[in-house]
Amino acid sequence: MGCELAHKAKLSTIVDIEKSMVNRALANIKVNCVANKINAFVDELCNIKLDTKFDIIIVPRESIQLLTPDNVAIAIANLGDHLLRHTGILIIDVATFRVILTQIFSVK
Repeated sequence: MGCELAHKAKLSTIVDIEKSMVNRALANIKVNCVANKINAFVDELCNIKLDTKFDIIIVPRESIQLLTPDNVAIAIANLGDHLLRHTGILIIDVATFRVILTQIFSVK
């Protein structure tokens, strides 16, 4: 998803709690020739402190669901602090992998 958006955006920022996932994303970015359009950071949703405000923030599947209930509120407030006031959009994908596996493979 990051590379697809990066081709259309002036600048994109990706953040993941796992360094291995950030490294994987950076390798994919390098292959897709958009490295100059993406910043990447290792951090947690509750702790992110960037010097940037964003037009849109997209939180992919299960990023929020893996947090404790108390940390969900902290993470959403923190993400909101990184949005442009009055015009920023926060999109949180709340689908779970379990639901998708159930739909595809009839897993119960």
